Amino acid sequence: MFVKPKLIAFTLIILFAATAVSILYVTSTQKGARLVVRVFLSKCLQFNDIQFGEAEGSFLTGLKLRDVEIRDPKELPKGTVIWMDEIRFAALLSHARGWLSFKIHHLKYKSPDFDRVLFFRKAVGRPFGGLWLSGFRWAGSSDPEEGNRVNIKNLNALFSNGKEPIVGELQFRKLDTNGFTLLNCDASFRVTQNVKNGKGLWRGELSVRRGTILWKDRVIKLRPGTISWSGDPAEPSFDLKGISVIGDIVIALTLKGMKNALDLKLHSDAPVSQKRLFLMFWMGKSWTNIFLTPFIRVSHA
Repeated sequence: MFVKPKLIAFTLIILFAATAVSILYVTSTQKGARLVVRVFLSKCLQFNDIQFGEAEGSFLTGLKLRDVEIRDPKELPKGTVIWMDEIRFAALLSHARGWLSFKIHHLKYKSPDFDRVLFFRKAVGRPFGGLWLSGFRWAGSSDPEEGNRVNIKNLNALFSNGKEPIVGELQFRKLDTNGFTLLNCDASFRVTQNVKNGKGLWRGELSVRRGTILWKDRVIKLRPGTISWSGDPAEPSFDLKGISVIGDIVIALTLKGMKNALDLKLHSDAPVSQKRLFLMFWMGKSWTNIFLTPFIRVSHA
């Protein structure tokens, strides 16, 4: 059957106009922008339960969403909750790829894999690029935020359910945890995360390059070591090394094994036995000062 050219032209004009109106709607109105964000998060990142608060602007001028809450992302452990005070999407016409970027202010992350809520002051990234998180601390703690950073080089790997490893680096300028203080620690990580029956499984390792641990008045300088996972995120395997100086004795420390079966060994070039090294390190005193401490009796062996 022959179709008249005028009918074809009219149909194309209608389709073009409808497409133009749709593009204008999603780029220049708050409702359209909210719809795009919801579709992107639910379809691309498998976020099913998403709640938005106040919206301001559009994709053309730059979009702000406040009080964002995401529960139970499909590719993350069941019970995961993500809160964001504000998420900003760059203006569509800012530059060639800039409209894909976003900034998050005050992000909190709760997961069954961690015993405490994680807090980040700021996050910057692109949906199919990297994610830079700064101001890390445990939520509710008084740790300073500046200088604590996590750089995830491939954001999409977080939601790939084991199809590709999560690769990145972290820097902790100061972090207090369980009576220890971690200072100036640099490390890299490569971890694959699988979710089975709602539970996260990790495989990979975190490689520590340098850092300092403070415990009471003891100072431990970290040497290159690793923390690795082969299943349960709460059951890592440690292979860490460090140096501590007590008096005029340099003590080398090696910590290996799982958290419930750790093997700590101390070594020194000085002619000092393991028992004396442990006692010196535990009390933070040289052997002579320990021997002179009132109410403490020790063997000369």
